[in-house]
Amino acid sequence: MAKRILIVDDDTDFVEACQNMLEAAGYEVECETAFENALDKIRETGPDLLLLDILMENKVIGFDIADAISRDEKLRHIPVIFLTGYFRRSNTAERDNESLKRRGNVLSIIDKPVKPNVLLEAIKQALETR
Repeated sequence: MAKRILIVDDDTDFVEACQNMLEAAGYEVECETAFENALDKIRETGPDLLLLDILMENKVIGFDIADAISRDEKLRHIPVIFLTGYFRRSNTAERDNESLKRRGNVLSIIDKPVKPNVLLEAIKQALETR
């Protein structure tokens, strides 16, 4: 059975490109572009992995979603990979990026623009560790 991945990102072009690439790699992919629907979609789909943007609709909302997942008994097992341009835009130091990885179930952080081979390898590792 194919592993299920949920992408939560408000950039519809990015979501479509990512979905096409992941489906071609054999994954089952669901998408949500409205951050306010993210938690309901996560509960509904029960993904094996969540690809989550941090900055959506000019709000740093991805952190809140990741925190809510890690506090929820039924969702905390879902690994999260942040796919984001947030760190590049905010000029956040690498050490802050590293400390973020230790929060809850966030396994890795990949800066946008995302290189397909980097994303596929991160997904493979995330799914193997969980």
